Amino acid sequence: MGRAKSLKSILVGAVLCAAVGLSPGMANTNIHIGNLPMHVDDATLLSIFSAYGTVTWSRVFDSKGKPNKAAIVEFADAAEAKWVVESLNGNIPQGLTEPVTVAFKQERGKGGYGKAVGG
Repeated sequence: MGRAKSLKSILVGAVLCAAVGLSPGMANTNIHIGNLPMHVDDATLLSIFSAYGTVTWSRVFDSKGKPNKAAIVEFADAAEAKWVVESLNGNIPQGLTEPVTVAFKQERGKGGYGKAVGG
């Protein structure tokens, strides 16, 4: 019974991903926002990006000497996240005056750094 239920969940997830043009491995709801003005805090970020979908979690990161801030925003739905990435990257969201960079957040361990293989 448990195996049938997990197979059904996988199938439903695959169908939903296909409906929004994503492969099941790409059903990412986390996006990275860059080039945010220094005045943006967590509350401002939530206010801006809630206009584009249901935000389940968000956080602005310290600039550490850089001229702009960055943030992570998690949406409840992969389709909302995909729309935000496609529509807002290089554009100016409502509530801001400068364009931002928007991309899917890369999962840890998916990059090439620190993955040297020796033998």
